[in-house]
Amino acid sequence: TGAWLTGYFAKHGVTLLSGESLNGFEGKTVLRNIQTKSGNRVAAGMAVVACGAEPNLELVRNTPLSGPHGSPVTEYLETEEKGIYAVGDLAFYPDRLMGGVRRQTHWENAREQGLVAGANITGKKRIRYEQIPYFWTEMFDLKLDFVGDFSLQPTRVDLRGTHAKKKFVARYYQGDRLRALLLCDASPKEVEGAKTELRTALGK
Repeated sequence: TGAWLTGYFAKHGVTLLSGESLNGFEGKTVLRNIQTKSGNRVAAGMAVVACGAEPNLELVRNTPLSGPHGSPVTEYLETEEKGIYAVGDLAFYPDRLMGGVRRQTHWENAREQGLVAGANITGKKRIRYEQIPYFWTEMFDLKLDFVGDFSLQPTRVDLRGTHAKKKFVARYYQGDRLRALLLCDASPKEVEGAKTELRTALGK
């Protein structure tokens, strides 16, 4: 699927250079080339530099709420300071379904966590945050939904559907364990079905 996406980008005039790192720009007053650390030179008239994002911890720096990867929270999204909650890009939470701890930077995750934290703040009902990691994106005419944990290199990928028709589901395995699903052109019902399938595979 990765190779197909690379080719799909190329058909739309976008060349992906995997495994490359930026070394510098060439041109005195006008950009002429972009140089990579491997020595490649790419002709360019404009460059857009995307450097990623880090959580803004200024509000909680030098307090128990601050951590190197975000603000650590419990499964209830509560920080070490009782009554103070963190959600969204800031929250570094225990993933009770996939294992480990994670921080997600997608508005849909922030919305879901906000609902859980809000319920816990009111005190009416104590709810654990137990959502399958999920985000979606649109590229050209493709709608892609990512369900599960894509942080590990899969040992096996099963494809149902076809790349040519731009309608497929790719299942990513670690050994015999299903860890993630990538859906292309899926309906909301199909996405929810993928989440349920992964929960079942995880025994949750």
